[in-house]
Amino acid sequence: MTLHLDVSLGGVEDTTLLAAIRLLRDGREVTFEGSYGFAGDVVTHGWLRPAHRALDQQLSTDWQPVHSHAVREPLAAGEIVSVSIALLPQATHFRAGDVLELELRSHWLFPVNPFSGQMPARYVTEESGSTRIHLGGGLRAELRIPIA
Repeated sequence: MTLHLDVSLGGVEDTTLLAAIRLLRDGREVTFEGSYGFAGDVVTHGWLRPAHRALDQQLSTDWQPVHSHAVREPLAAGEIVSVSIALLPQATHFRAGDVLELELRSHWLFPVNPFSGQMPARYVTEESGSTRIHLGGGLRAELRIPIA
């Protein structure tokens, strides 16, 4: 899956965009086993810092954006930029009536374990600011889901 968004920031020049796809069946969330035996995982997730939005044109495809991370491009206040977030590969069978829920955050999805920390590492705490997703008028918010 790939998420394409047009975003702007307020009060900060970069942030973390973390996207998660949850599966709801009969009104309840279906969780999955993640890495290290974590039993409460989502269908898939991905993340990107908008200042690292530049794509590697040789490696990227419509279904798999690959970021070069060669240049940091901080956002000016109110500047609208396009970002593409690759969600981790997964193979999930969806049933008729299943609901997919897209969750966008600027912090990690799950609480940190006070004894062992966050595996594999804790994400950077963000400065206070706002993120705006822009829709309509030629601006894009699109979740692409391959169907096999």
